[in-house]
Amino acid sequence: MRIESIEISEIDHGDGLGPCKLRDLKKIVLLAGPNGSGKTRLMHRIDKFDQVSARLLERNLHKLIFTEVRGFLSREQPSGPYSLEQADKALNEALSLSVVDANDTQMQACHLGAIATGEDNEKGDKIRALPLNVTSVKLADVSDLSATKITQGYEQILNNNFGDLNLHCISYVKSVVNLCLDASRPGANMSPASRTVAIENFKRLKELMLALLKGNLEEGLGKYSEPILSGRPIKDSELSEGHKVILQWVVVLHALHARPGNIIITLDEPENHLHPEVLIDAIRLLLDANKFGQLWISTHSVPLIAYLFVEQRDDLSLYFMCEGLARFAGREPEKITESLLGGDRNIAYLRTFVDVPAQLAADLFAAECLMLPTVVAESSGKDPQIEAIQELLARCVTGSKVKVLDYGAGEGRLLGTMCETKSVKEIKSTIDYVAFDNRLRERCGEIIDEVYGPGSRTKRMFGGQNEMVLHHQPHGFDAVVMCNVLHEISPFKWLELFGSVGDVCRALKPNGVLILVEDYQMPRGEMAHEFGFIVLDTAALAALFDSNQDSEDKRIVLASASGKYQGRIKGHAIPACLFNRVTHSTIQLALKLAEGNAKQKINEIREAKSVSEKNRFRSGQEHSFWVQQFANIRLVLDSY
Repeated sequence: MRIESIEISEIDHGDGLGPCKLRDLKKIVLLAGPNGSGKTRLMHRIDKFDQVSARLLERNLHKLIFTEVRGFLSREQPSGPYSLEQADKALNEALSLSVVDANDTQMQACHLGAIATGEDNEKGDKIRALPLNVTSVKLADVSDLSATKITQGYEQILNNNFGDLNLHCISYVKSVVNLCLDASRPGANMSPASRTVAIENFKRLKELMLALLKGNLEEGLGKYSEPILSGRPIKDSELSEGHKVILQWVVVLHALHARPGNIIITLDEPENHLHPEVLIDAIRLLLDANKFGQLWISTHSVPLIAYLFVEQRDDLSLYFMCEGLARFAGREPEKITESLLGGDRNIAYLRTFVDVPAQLAADLFAAECLMLPTVVAESSGKDPQIEAIQELLARCVTGSKVKVLDYGAGEGRLLGTMCETKSVKEIKSTIDYVAFDNRLRERCGEIIDEVYGPGSRTKRMFGGQNEMVLHHQPHGFDAVVMCNVLHEISPFKWLELFGSVGDVCRALKPNGVLILVEDYQMPRGEMAHEFGFIVLDTAALAALFDSNQDSEDKRIVLASASGKYQGRIKGHAIPACLFNRVTHSTIQLALKLAEGNAKQKINEIREAKSVSEKNRFRSGQEHSFWVQQFANIRLVLDSY
């Protein structure tokens, strides 16, 4: 049975609904609108439609009866079905309805102010309006119920009586399991057909549990023990609120398939307690189970509306409700989005965030590339960049105590993160730490004082070379660490930085190493110098320092992070003996190699196999990074 149309009169019936007509209603009727718009009130009217003999439909008396009629008929003949004469009497007495002609499809307006017309299905089943709303997430405990009580609860749901769904939900599951167990036992007092049905019902219930609850349904140990879902008994205390709602949906879906019905189902805000993906899966299964019926939904769920509008459009009647009135919105879905999302601005926010995440990422990164770099504070726990530094120190520097210059120390992240994994005593005995940054920061000084004692910062934290040489002799450091620093230095200063009188060269021992660590998929854009930023990978660094990778003493050592940071976080240890090889020519060659690498990365992202791959937030971010890298390098080369 499907309601084809509804007409609500101008008569005020106390629920605030205004006059409206809903025409040519399809298999799915979707009511959307803001709070207080009348969705629930209209759903309540639909819920009050009750069973009417199919003989009424045979006479083309296409009138569905409201709750007043139901009450009248129940008093007159509680058991039903009702005769045509009784129905006519109910219409006249309870609704004061004037019937023009028993064979006429048109009816006069009734006191309740609504007319619904429809057609019976080929089976001639009775009309049913079924409110399928999970009103309680408190599931009844059936552990103390008798077998008879459990069977009664099962049969109530099996007969599509879902009024006390939460009370009989577990009884239903338990009965399906027990029937399957009985059917599987040799010599069971069941016909072959009943055995097949019982086993197939259990299989379908398992499939639904797996599809919606992502769990495996198993039999309990004893005949009347609790059924098991993913190793845990199915009972109220073991399930979350969301799972309790989904379990009730599973039971309804299973029952509808077990007894296919000609049902008008109403769902009032079914998104409560449910994840959008689970909700959409459940709606899809519900539609399949109720092939001859109709589904009425009132909702605020944008994902659900979007799914139905796109995937079920041919079967969808979309109505927008506002101030008690219902208007067809199938050709104007923007009415609904504007209402539910709160105007054009919020729609733009959602479109940017959801529709094209890659575009959002690209736009954010590009905007950040006009801003100064931010300072990375010390991290808690594992830090892949600091791990790369420690690995290179262990591999490339000998001696029980290593003297380290943290060049561009910032907030003291290197020393601070070491303190997370090592004791202060161990750090003091193995690391002779000095911080250098042209913008001194208080937090860095605090960390130094915590490790090396109060006032230690005066001899371990400097903002210029002249100040540092008063406390530390030139060429006295085993390692200079530059973590996320080189990309912030203009290529026009590289020759000065790595030259014989540059900061790095003057600090390092002849057998010392420069440790460069960079993030090769920077999560934020920045404009660190006039050309933005430039990150050099292994091949470009080898070209910059004219490294001979075949020579042990002139080789650049690589440390690369693993796991989710693989290919992203890399550290390079560069021997001090290579600094005198840096020239204008090696700088240009390094830039050209970096430019070619950026171009290759851009093409790889653009040639991604699927649209979903391209639209990922991370893909947009990576694409924007490499585009900026390519543009920045080209600007440098054009100016060189």
